[in-house]
Amino acid sequence: MTYLNVGDTKVSTVPMPGPIYFVGPGSLFSRIALRTVETELDGPTQRVPDINALQFAQRNAAGVAVPAYMVVVHESAARDLLKALRQGAGYLPKTRLAIAFEREDAACALFADACDELLQWRVSLLPMNTNVTNWVRLLQVIQAGGHYLPPDVLHPKTQTMIPGEETARPVPDAGARARSGETLTPRESEVLSMAAAGSPNKTIAGELALSEHTVKLYMHRIIGKLGVRNRTEAAIWYHQNSNHA
Repeated sequence: MTYLNVGDTKVSTVPMPGPIYFVGPGSLFSRIALRTVETELDGPTQRVPDINALQFAQRNAAGVAVPAYMVVVHESAARDLLKALRQGAGYLPKTRLAIAFEREDAACALFADACDELLQWRVSLLPMNTNVTNWVRLLQVIQAGGHYLPPDVLHPKTQTMIPGEETARPVPDAGARARSGETLTPRESEVLSMAAAGSPNKTIAGELALSEHTVKLYMHRIIGKLGVRNRTEAAIWYHQNSNHA
C-alpha cells in the first residue's frame, strides 16, 4: 500500500496481458504520454474519449465485453467510472483503476464525497501535476496492484465542503464533529466505534465486509480528521465525544 512520494520506490513490472486504457481528452493523454507509458510499463496503450467508448473498445471477436487490464480515467469521467462500478460493469478490471486529476481541490472533494467507494474498489488517485518520472512510477505501482492516494487527499489542508454535506448527520453514537471541522462519514464512524471498543483490524474487516487494507485506510483518514496522532488517541477521542459517553 503506497500513500506517499514514490520517487525512491522500486517496482517490478511484467509484460501486460492487455492494454492500459486512458479515458479522457487527447490534450491530456497525448500520443507522447501514451508512448512513454508503453515504453516504461512494457505494454500497449489506447485512449478512448469516455466510459461508453471503453465498453465498446473492449469487445472481443464474439462481441462480448471483456475486462480491461488497467484503466485510467480523467477526473471529468470520475463519476461515470463510479457509476459503472456500482452497476457491476464487466468490462472494468477488479483492480488497477485510477482517476487522473489536474486539480488537488477536485481530488479532495471527490475523496471526501466518495471515499467509501474509492476504498472499496481500490481506485487510485493519480496526480497529473507531477514530473514524468514520478508519474510513471505511480502508474507502475498501480500496474503492480498497488493502491495510491496522495497524502494531501488523505489530509486536506483546508476543509472541503461537499454538496449536501450541511444536511448530513452522523450515525447515532458515532462521535461529534472532528477537530478539523470535518464530519466523519457513517462508515468512518462505524470503523472508529469498533476500534474504540478494542476490535483489531481483522475483526472490523470481517464485521463490515471490508478488506484489512481498506480498514487501515479508514483509520488513516479518521486519525487525520480528528487531528490525533494514533489509533489510541482516536479511541480516547471517541469515548470523550460520542453520544453515549
